[in-house]
Amino acid sequence: MDIRKVAYSLLVLLIVITTTVSTLTEATTEEEARRIFDEKNCKLCHAFDDVKNKVVSWATKYNSIDEAAAAEAIGEYSDFKGLLQYMRDTTPVEPRATDDDLQKLYEYFSQLFEESKPVQTQPTQQVETITVAETYTTTITETVVETVTEVETTTKILTITITPVEEEEGTAKLIASISYVVALLVVLSVVAIIVMYILRR
Repeated sequence: MDIRKVAYSLLVLLIVITTTVSTLTEATTEEEARRIFDEKNCKLCHAFDDVKNKVVSWATKYNSIDEAAAAEAIGEYSDFKGLLQYMRDTTPVEPRATDDDLQKLYEYFSQLFEESKPVQTQPTQQVETITVAETYTTTITETVVETVTEVETTTKILTITITPVEEEEGTAKLIASISYVVALLVVLSVVAIIVMYILRR
């Protein structure tokens, strides 16, 4: 087995995987969604801005874009992607949107729906203070020639502060991103070491 061929194959595979992951994580932009609408004749029956405004209005009433499409779209659709497929199938002229085009439109409008949800106000952090006061009274009576009475009073105040801990949003997402970057760096380091070893020979 030729080590150089193996190293070269590993390097090519790593580049392909990195490119694929980057493509999959890239969100569909509004410009791209508009282009699909125009080029694939969706605009003959639907205005892009009308669909966009409808999705934004759904975000104030429904938990998901699929739930909104099933509840408000004309016809029987179980989700938003089904509605997009119906729009594609009823387009009167060619070219019609491909499955890849529909996926990009679904990604764009789903992202728009999530971004348009009403912002929920975070609960105000409250600090609760509990004060406990204890009073101790000691009476000592001594009789010598006259009666002497001494009163000792001690007050202790215990203060307890309870502060709710705020949850940090996005911690899980940050950890996942860091894990991906670390794994990618490890693989690149291994490939670099193999290539350097081969070149020295």
